[in-house]
Amino acid sequence: MINTDSFIVEQLQKIKKRNLHRSETELRLLLYSKLVEEVGELTEKLLCYFEYQRVEKIKTFMFKDLEEEFADVYICLLLLSKELKINLDTSISEKIKEVNKRFKE
Repeated sequence: MINTDSFIVEQLQKIKKRNLHRSETELRLLLYSKLVEEVGELTEKLLCYFEYQRVEKIKTFMFKDLEEEFADVYICLLLLSKELKINLDTSISEKIKEVNKRFKE
């Protein structure tokens, strides 16, 4: 996995500068809303990929679009988790242990 931490910190600083007039809660809701928006865009591309979208959208679909939407969702998730002071590496590691324990064969 690539180290995205410096990029995320820099982007979060830029977002905060552009939104000085917002409260902490409003900023967090903004980040959450952006994540939801990107998940919606990913959903649209997945519908194209599985050919459950309108024909005109399927015709213009490129796999690169899907890759970019996955990246957008990941970046938004990293931004929100950083703002909420959630260490995703630790959280994912703990979740993997929990899942492995639950499904131990």
